[in-house]
Amino acid sequence: MAMDKRYNYFLNLIDKNNPFMYIDIGARGGIFEDWMSSSGATQFIGFEPDSREFNLLKNNENIKYYNYFIYSKSMDLNFFITKRHGASSILRPNMPLMSKYVDSERLDIISEEVIPSSRVISLDNFIIKHSINDVDFIKMDTQGTELSILKGCTENALKMTIGLKLEVSFIEIYENTALFRDVDGFLYDNGFRLMDILRVYWKLKDYYDYIGKGQLTGGDALYFKDIDIFYKELSELDKNQYNKNFYVNKIYKGILLFVFYNMFDYAFTITKKGFELGYLTNIEFENISKEIKNLSKCGSIKKKMWYKKTFNWFDKQLQRHKPFSKRLDKDYDKYLANIKDA
Repeated sequence: MAMDKRYNYFLNLIDKNNPFMYIDIGARGGIFEDWMSSSGATQFIGFEPDSREFNLLKNNENIKYYNYFIYSKSMDLNFFITKRHGASSILRPNMPLMSKYVDSERLDIISEEVIPSSRVISLDNFIIKHSINDVDFIKMDTQGTELSILKGCTENALKMTIGLKLEVSFIEIYENTALFRDVDGFLYDNGFRLMDILRVYWKLKDYYDYIGKGQLTGGDALYFKDIDIFYKELSELDKNQYNKNFYVNKIYKGILLFVFYNMFDYAFTITKKGFELGYLTNIEFENISKEIKNLSKCGSIKKKMWYKKTFNWFDKQLQRHKPFSKRLDKDYDKYLANIKDA
């Protein structure tokens, strides 16, 4: 599956010499395929420290994977390998708590290894080492170490980044893990605003054979850079290092990200402000705005109010009588922002 052809107009705006850069930290299973584009408008870098998973990943001209652990700094790290591959972490699973929930055995430690400092690096230092001149979106799924990774991104990566998607926890799944409140506060201080959370609910194993939610335990959180802060940071870039095309292309990337998540208000506002600040011409503003508005109406049922009311009624009944997922022990939302998540 590739990025929906409805986004082709916005993909074609991107300078192919400076494509949309997607960083995937915790790349088990590969890049979310909906981001794929054959137009050359997107480039991917993925990091996967678990060698079992890394060996399954395949590089190509648009995707490069590294068997690195991204962290706040370079140092030797103990890596706890768990029964379920995707649950491995440098943090020890909090089994006294997790044993209360269904399927806690997935967190059983089956072995330990040391990740040498040569394979541990901050994202900021990786960017410098590999001469990466831009980062647009960062996805993190690192089993409790997201905040530690973010602290190694403040000098370069976060100042470039327009959006993030990262796993967050509301309970201490791993010992000494940062919880949602810690991550959210850090990102807010660095100019990012929470857009949505795809929520995950777990049930206690003593009794879970019922239809309905359990406890909110975690999820995937989507953040966008505040648009005023985005433009402030853009204006502070070294004019000797970046030309006008870079600035305009960065705005195009923001528009692409926002329309991908069907956040058309953000797409329109970043376009409008780009015109007001002189980055975009009047023709560019009018053409892009028209495309945003047209795309926002695709598949809309708002014009048929009776249809909308009927649809909403049936959807409400389904939500009342069915769990979010097919499993009884774990429920979850299906949509992040306005798209179905992988």
